[in-house]
Amino acid sequence: MEHIKNISTKPAKTSLNYAELREVGLDLIQQYSKETWTDHNVHDPGISFLEAYCYAITDIGFRIQLEMPDLLRSGEKYHATDFVAIDKALSCAPVTIDDLRKILLDHYLINDAWLKINIKNEVLLFYDPLLTPPISYSTGDERINISGLYNVLLEFNNAELNSNNYSLAVNVASKTYSLDIALPYWNDAEAKPFYNSINLDSVIVLNTSSGLWHALEEANTYFGQLEVTYTELSDTKNVVLWILLRVIDDLTEPELQLPDILLQATSAIETLSDNNLVFEFSQRVFAVQSGVNSLRHYLSSWRNLTEYPAQLSVVKIQDIAINARIEINNDTDIESLLATIFFVIDCSLSPPLKFDSLAELLSDGYSATTIYDGPNLKHGFLNNINSQAGINFSTKTEIFVSDILRLIMSVRNQDGITDIIKQEQIASRSIIAVSDLTLSNYINNRPLTKNATDCLRLIEIEQYRPKLSIAKSNIIFVRDDIKVNYDFKRVEAILTTLMLEKKSTNKIQTKARWPIIDGAALDVDDYYPYQNELPINYGVGEVGLPNNASTERRAQALQTKAYLLLTEQLLSDATAQLANINNFFSSSNDQNQTYFTHPVYALADIDKLLKRYTVEQNWVSFISDPENPYQAAIQLALEDKNNFIDRRNRMLDHLLARHGMQMMGWSQEFHRWGQQQVANLGLALNEFHKKSTFIRQAINTQLIKTKSDFLDAIPELNANRLQAFANPLVRHPKIVEVSYVDAAYQWQLRQDDSVVLQSVTSFDTQAAAITTAEQVIILSSQILFYTVVSVSGGRFRYVLRDGVNPIDQIFAESQRTWVSTSAAQNAIQETVRYFLALRLSSSLTAMESLIAYQAGLYPHGRKKIIMDIDSYFEIYDEVDVDSNIEKRWRLWSELSYSGSILMSSVFHFTAPEDIVDPVEQNAVATSLARVAIDDVIRYGFNEWNYVISPAGSETFNFELQSIKGEKIGLSNTPLLSVDITQKAIATVTDAIFKFYSGEGFHLVEHILLRPQQDTDLLLSIPVNDSESTLKQQDPYSHRMSFVFPSGYARDFDSLDDSIEPTKIRPHRFRDREFRQYLQRVIQQNCPAHILPIIYWVDQELTGTVSSNASFNYFEERYFEWLASILVPGTAVATMTDRRNALIASLNEIANA
Repeated sequence: MEHIKNISTKPAKTSLNYAELREVGLDLIQQYSKETWTDHNVHDPGISFLEAYCYAITDIGFRIQLEMPDLLRSGEKYHATDFVAIDKALSCAPVTIDDLRKILLDHYLINDAWLKINIKNEVLLFYDPLLTPPISYSTGDERINISGLYNVLLEFNNAELNSNNYSLAVNVASKTYSLDIALPYWNDAEAKPFYNSINLDSVIVLNTSSGLWHALEEANTYFGQLEVTYTELSDTKNVVLWILLRVIDDLTEPELQLPDILLQATSAIETLSDNNLVFEFSQRVFAVQSGVNSLRHYLSSWRNLTEYPAQLSVVKIQDIAINARIEINNDTDIESLLATIFFVIDCSLSPPLKFDSLAELLSDGYSATTIYDGPNLKHGFLNNINSQAGINFSTKTEIFVSDILRLIMSVRNQDGITDIIKQEQIASRSIIAVSDLTLSNYINNRPLTKNATDCLRLIEIEQYRPKLSIAKSNIIFVRDDIKVNYDFKRVEAILTTLMLEKKSTNKIQTKARWPIIDGAALDVDDYYPYQNELPINYGVGEVGLPNNASTERRAQALQTKAYLLLTEQLLSDATAQLANINNFFSSSNDQNQTYFTHPVYALADIDKLLKRYTVEQNWVSFISDPENPYQAAIQLALEDKNNFIDRRNRMLDHLLARHGMQMMGWSQEFHRWGQQQVANLGLALNEFHKKSTFIRQAINTQLIKTKSDFLDAIPELNANRLQAFANPLVRHPKIVEVSYVDAAYQWQLRQDDSVVLQSVTSFDTQAAAITTAEQVIILSSQILFYTVVSVSGGRFRYVLRDGVNPIDQIFAESQRTWVSTSAAQNAIQETVRYFLALRLSSSLTAMESLIAYQAGLYPHGRKKIIMDIDSYFEIYDEVDVDSNIEKRWRLWSELSYSGSILMSSVFHFTAPEDIVDPVEQNAVATSLARVAIDDVIRYGFNEWNYVISPAGSETFNFELQSIKGEKIGLSNTPLLSVDITQKAIATVTDAIFKFYSGEGFHLVEHILLRPQQDTDLLLSIPVNDSESTLKQQDPYSHRMSFVFPSGYARDFDSLDDSIEPTKIRPHRFRDREFRQYLQRVIQQNCPAHILPIIYWVDQELTGTVSSNASFNYFEERYFEWLASILVPGTAVATMTDRRNALIASLNEIANA
């Protein structure tokens, strides 16, 4: 018989320790009832109650001790978890140079990239203290170098785009000769005509004084010039290209063979066809230029504040040639061996960076903070971007021959064993010995160093990247001192396969989501009344009393149940609180309680204990009603409206603090402003108290919504807080839809429920599809990039190119087709308007949103601050039985009085009776309507100024009231429920707040206003806020201007300083304390290396002359300039004019 082990381990928590709970209970009984309750034996009913209650507490304690994954999973019964995924919480947009490099390496066009900071400006600037501003284009001893600029060097995945080498084969006397040809690089001056769409007319090898071809000192190498005639936009032009030609094959009689080879080469070059050398050159130059433009847009969308990629260039190739004599064994596959040697050396010369998967990093022991340190990439992780295993020549300035020898010998064994410590069998080795090993390097097909036997010095490694050239290499294989021939074409094929296999594993598609423990879904709120555990003779359990029990006995049992109901309710509510853990910690705005209750319907005869339930009612209907009197009473007992508002605000403050954020400052400022409005009413003391209490509660209610919205946005804002103009997909991820069809990926861009653009090609990876869709969003706001094309059935659709030329690549097309070109053109107009608005709205930076949230401004997109009242408010004539001129207003949801009517005036507006002239009557009535609209705007964006009232038996209206309680607006039609009415109020408040509050600011990064040519206008910014006439020596480096409307309007032409400016919206911006608070918010959110400059600018008084120093003028110039830098393809002259106009306005404001 097994011995029963005595468990003596004490539970870790008191809530799980029945004995300790019982002892505590007895101590309390003795403390509070020692004179009236003296029998503490187990037979005492009170002790039975205590023991059952303690047992129930251990059950609750057990549920509380459940693992967090189980609790969260169980809580999904009532609400999904609102926690931020670890890959979202820890990762961030690129901050460092390494981060930006990772972003570039994640692009499907890029193989590698390098960034260089502390570069020179595009235009020379000098400090000259004698000038105002102290900046000169041509004089001065001290040069001004703008900080924040960087250059980018790109290496394309398509190796041909990095090279200026071309191949040409000519046939002479039935023998084919291979020629290696060099032409200008894509960014050389001679190549620039080929950036655009051209037609080749002719190619001629120029006959100079030394003939068609000039022999160079290198063997079989010649220099020549090509005159290329082409047509561009009906204009015939020509350009001269240099060409270097080298015959690769060994020639037995060069004096006799070369003239014929050159003759055939000249003929091939001058013959126009799709295989023509110059045509191939033009296609490559165009492809490189298109790729660079695409990457410039891509990189600009990841730009940090006050930083800018000044120049993007493509690597130039420094060909590395290897000459060697390799002795091999009898059974060696020479072609495979040579391809492997070339592959190993090429990977060391140009090491491909490998993306790791999350599983690989986890297996290597990386922590989450290390893995997600930096931007989230589409192809995996690049945590080891600056460390490469093995020999890496990509950052060295020399290549040692001994290193190349070690690489060759690393593949000497067929079985893969290469450890020299082991006793190798020479007979089993593919390579017996390597001799005559030398290295050479070439630029533009010309050797710089030939046959280096010890060390090869590399030239300008930052521009000319080393790349193995198998065409220029010469590897001789010997067996028993006899040269062995091999098939070089097969070597090339095997090498190509190896390179493709390597590339396919470098960029993988991997999930970046940290593995989440999937907890068990448990019924943590399944409460079993502890009365059921009491002795059966108590008559309170599930069995109840016998049928012959007396009425008195039944009443006693019910009295006992009622006595214990309070504790039952407390325990049941504890399970509800636990089951609603996701509700409690939720950031969503739909929460209406922080205490959660659970009716004890499982208690026998509970219906007989409820005062507001009668036998005439249906019990099933009663318990299915979540707002029945029982549930309403226990909820109200725990939490009334004031308690909820207070507790919910405190919980949201806690959640904000977990993200390192707080809104205490804004809460205090909001309350100060609200109470100030009440104080200005001059109410009697009791009315003041009522109004003040109402406003305080209303503000706290509004703060719940603001904090919830802020919490939802914080992960994105924190991750992108250093970012400049945002990528549209960050704010609008749902506009792109990627599908997997026929083993390939395709994308669509959507506007609401319709597809406006779709891909014309398929993609191997989802990452490539998304990256292309991002580029299309940028291109789609330029109308010049669209073309209407005909399709089958006599219909038409539009296509989107990456430029204005007919040969530019088509990236997208409309899904829909139209019956005419004019209909398709109209659709283009609509599409461009949509994407332009999307680009402008989503250009709001994360820092601007953070400031807006913490200052009560509009945080959801960039918008114009000055909005004409007539844009959304319509003043119209009331038509009724009388002939009086009466005006009303109504607020529309869309521009041009379209969409739906959100709100209407309560009364009509008419001129006084003493005005009889109809024209004057119309003017006065319209003016009165405008005054009323001003009040609507002033009070309309605060939800507490709205009152919901019944409109009928089952319909409702809302009224907008001024702070004095006057009705100033009314819902247009009755609404079907309170919930629908509340949503309608939210729509109205959002519309008025967005378009008419007049609150907001415009941010200008000074680095974007830097001179692009020596005729550009210069910034002239005072050194500080004082009246000093000194100007900043460098107003461009890491500086930003914040331009706010002041809340005043004036006549800028007036010289009379005694005239007070007129008070207008925004009213808060006139308040000195609010301005000081706003300045603190900006300083707290602005990165330490950036200097913010704040301006409060007056608007133009209606009817006065426009001024460069007014907010109206600045805002117009700002949005024109913004469109020119956000929309690709804007003419340089247009960009220059708009930039100079904005600089002129900012200078006027800064020096006013």
